[in-house]
Amino acid sequence: MQSHRHISSALGILMVATPVAGCFDGEAGSGTTGAAGDASTGASAATGSVSSSGASGESSGTSTTGGGESTGESTGESTGGSTGGSTGGSTEGTTGEETQGTTGGLCEPEGEPLEVDPCGPASCWSALTFSAICGPTTIAENYASGAFNVHAFTLAARAEVTTRITFSRTGGEFDPALVIRDTMGETLFDGEVGACGEGLAVVIIDSGEDTVSVELTSAADRELGIFLTGWQVVDGGFAPGMPTDATYIFEIDNLCDPETGAIDPPNFDEDDLEGGFYVLPDAEPPGLYTHKDPACSRGTRRMIQVLHTVAERWQALRPEFAPLSILDLNEAWCSTVDHATHDDGTHADLKAGCATNVDCENWIPALDLARLFVDTGEVCGILFNDAKVQAEVNPYFEGGHDYEPWKQVFMRTVDGHVAHFHVRVKKPGGTCN
Repeated sequence: MQSHRHISSALGILMVATPVAGCFDGEAGSGTTGAAGDASTGASAATGSVSSSGASGESSGTSTTGGGESTGESTGESTGGSTGGSTGGSTEGTTGEETQGTTGGLCEPEGEPLEVDPCGPASCWSALTFSAICGPTTIAENYASGAFNVHAFTLAARAEVTTRITFSRTGGEFDPALVIRDTMGETLFDGEVGACGEGLAVVIIDSGEDTVSVELTSAADRELGIFLTGWQVVDGGFAPGMPTDATYIFEIDNLCDPETGAIDPPNFDEDDLEGGFYVLPDAEPPGLYTHKDPACSRGTRRMIQVLHTVAERWQALRPEFAPLSILDLNEAWCSTVDHATHDDGTHADLKAGCATNVDCENWIPALDLARLFVDTGEVCGILFNDAKVQAEVNPYFEGGHDYEPWKQVFMRTVDGHVAHFHVRVKKPGGTCN
């Protein structure tokens, strides 16, 4: 790919970075959908604001997740007479990068990245937020509406975990250009040069005509803005449009292994039994989840373990959508609907804002939450009526587990499951059907 650094400088797009919140927001796209092809939904070039209601052609992409094979899948019944009993234990995720402790030796300084503020002059579409979940998450998107010339995403990067960020052209005539900034407005990668210093490294992995890929490692947690466009847009001061036939694949790959298994809550009481079912205790530590009256919050030990474990990992991964709101486990006087399935302690309903609502444009959190349930190795299936999420969760389950899911499909559509997850775990004997 030809060098664009001197061109960008000559066009005067090096400006003092404005606060990055003006370009991206972790809540962007949390529940709105714009009209197709409506240029008025885009950000104004004069104000630099970001639209969270992209045209339908720019928000209908799909994602693919890696196999993320669970190495600590637990099988069989819950055992153990102590409060620390587990269905299969918990395996902490590890990565080679995590042992380095510093990023100082991961890159060679090639100068400072130019300060670039894409969403100042550009029309940015922003809807999807990515987390630090281990493994790859990939979306397919396009610029079909013609209303936006930059796509902006938010990523919560985890300390000492290397993240590979890849932007690949799949259609249309444009050279992919990738810019990365942090919440302080500092440019970490200007499209050609990455930051390199104590505690931060951005290294180019691929920079061709069709693909740009970098690896970013930080000594501290960071919230990043990632901006995707074409070099003709960058070289024109972010004023030119993108071709409406432009399509691409965008992948965030956090190079770590998922945590697996499920464990008891620290305050689990194995003597608190009613009708053969255990009570879900109050969240410990507080803030992981909420629940109904104990009469509606009883299930098998495996159910209690899965809910506690996923809630704990969810709070660490997506604190903006925590705590989980756990509704009915079993049917009782406090149930709000007449359940046909909540009768054997293996079912639970739960909500997590836009992570469990099909009307939210930001559908990546729902994918993250479902993957956490898959990673326990104890879940038979989820009812949730979002085809985009189903298309990614089901291959993810199949790639990591060889047991038969509930009615042969891990995530499927059943009437009424548009604003909550219905989760089913394995029966006491370890089977799903």
